Amino acid sequence: MKKIFLIILYFTCDILSSQDHQWLIKNGYAKTGFNEQTQTNNYVTPLSNFIFNGNIFSIDSVKHPIQVISLVPRNDFFVIYRDGNYFNSRYMNKGSIYPLAPQNSTSYAIKSTYYQTSPIDYFYLTNIYEEDDPPSSIKIGNNATATQIEIGTTNNQNSLELNHDFVAGKDVTLVVPKSLVNCPGGVSTLSFDSSVLTPNPIFENNSRYSFNEITGLNLVGNQIIGITSPINHHFFNFKVRDSLPLNLIGQPSEIKLFCNTTVVAFLKDTIRSGHDPNYIKVLCFYKKRVKGKNKFVVVYRVVFMNEGNGIVDSVKVRLKFPSHINIDSADAFHYFYGGRRGYRKHIDSFVSRVDGDYLEFQFKEGFLKPSIKNSNTNNLYTKGGIEFRVLLDQNPENLKVKLLPDISEIRFDRVSQDFNFYYDPKVKCSNGKFKKRRIFMNECDCPTSVKPIECK
Repeated sequence: MKKIFLIILYFTCDILSSQDHQWLIKNGYAKTGFNEQTQTNNYVTPLSNFIFNGNIFSIDSVKHPIQVISLVPRNDFFVIYRDGNYFNSRYMNKGSIYPLAPQNSTSYAIKSTYYQTSPIDYFYLTNIYEEDDPPSSIKIGNNATATQIEIGTTNNQNSLELNHDFVAGKDVTLVVPKSLVNCPGGVSTLSFDSSVLTPNPIFENNSRYSFNEITGLNLVGNQIIGITSPINHHFFNFKVRDSLPLNLIGQPSEIKLFCNTTVVAFLKDTIRSGHDPNYIKVLCFYKKRVKGKNKFVVVYRVVFMNEGNGIVDSVKVRLKFPSHINIDSADAFHYFYGGRRGYRKHIDSFVSRVDGDYLEFQFKEGFLKPSIKNSNTNNLYTKGGIEFRVLLDQNPENLKVKLLPDISEIRFDRVSQDFNFYYDPKVKCSNGKFKKRRIFMNECDCPTSVKPIECK
């Protein structure tokens, strides 16, 4: 019997001792291999053994970001130098692919302009919307021909930072600048949501979750108490719990820094199930004249992935929409499945139909390969998706008009799973306030495989 899994949001237990494979340098030692039996990285050789030209080392067998879906992929770098300075690319060139590099390359040559001032003790690689690279292949090396990426230090004196958002099962590191730890005669304290985060050991000192060894530091419940002023910055490492309740996914979680009872700084970031979610997204919507009447058209994208260790040869997506969405009008104009692509209805391989209150999409020909984390599986062959549009009777500018399905499920060889992430195009107003609105798009700009004649 085949056993198939999606990216699961909820597990029955936390495995806090499990290692996050994205730490490529730990305590000054480079990742040089991977233990298949224990599923842990090997750190046995100092990074200094791989340095060439004074300040360059390579990351080998890492895929460069390639945009195959609308979400922008990135390979972000987070570096902690021994003297307490750091580099964080997360906030650089936001909304764009990072770093820019040839798509057929398989290595980075990291040139640190600060390395000769202070060695690198920790290096974390965040892969966003393109899966983590197989831990069995990625390693530190001295490949002088790799695409060179230059890094230095991040000049942040005023705000809390994270190296990435809160992703279930992943490590996340908080940066606290020295200027914020200023509490004369008082006590500086961090508070966090313990239902989402737990301090997690990665650093080589007595506390193990604090990069700086702080005398008298104390962890009490959801607070880290007794933070003193550092030479440069503080770094606190957390593990995002595996067993996150479904209602938390997509919601913000907050970390606060106090001086006694006064909030000095705070940070909010989004809780996610993963950086490669199986998702349902409203791409856009527009107005259209249909039989002499004004109608509204919504365009959707559905994406899924085989996260199991067996081949899937039959997939069915079932969506139940609110009654104001006319599922009989559904036009599935594009699909992809296990590396194959097609347009409109192909009865031999892909079928879209209405079954009672449900809109169904069924893939009958072809298969999805298993996505095995420690292999070089081609990601495109593990994924599938549909883009389609439907008519609705109510104006979607009104936020009370629900666009996402009431019920959604995907069946992998008769094994049913839920989708775990939903995107509704609500945007902040131009004045920066949190009141949200939806914006109509011109039909010619809304993504479909066949454009109206007047758009050409």
